[in-house]
Amino acid sequence: MAYGCTKCGACCTEINLKNYNTDYWGITINDNGNCTNLTSEKTCGIYNDRPLICRIEELYDRREEVRESDPGLYTLLSNFKSKEEYIKHEENSCNYMIDYLGLDKKYKII
Repeated sequence: MAYGCTKCGACCTEINLKNYNTDYWGITINDNGNCTNLTSEKTCGIYNDRPLICRIEELYDRREEVRESDPGLYTLLSNFKSKEEYIKHEENSCNYMIDYLGLDKKYKII
């Protein structure tokens, strides 16, 4: 099961990022409340070099790497019984943020 990103930029907003250790991940938030790497086209300006926290599928597979640096994230990831369950959770969270931020419904993951 692959994560169905629709490139809406919701995950790159402060409402999402405040849940993580952004200092550790090297993520900075601009005055608009977005990751400084989010472009005006709602894409990542450093996509090929983005931090592990921004790599949904890879993050689950490499969760042991965050045990010490981001214990809350490690606990969250470890609570899922499978990668598929984690991805479904992330898709549901994404859809919630799309609604919360008032983004176009076309971005919702079906």
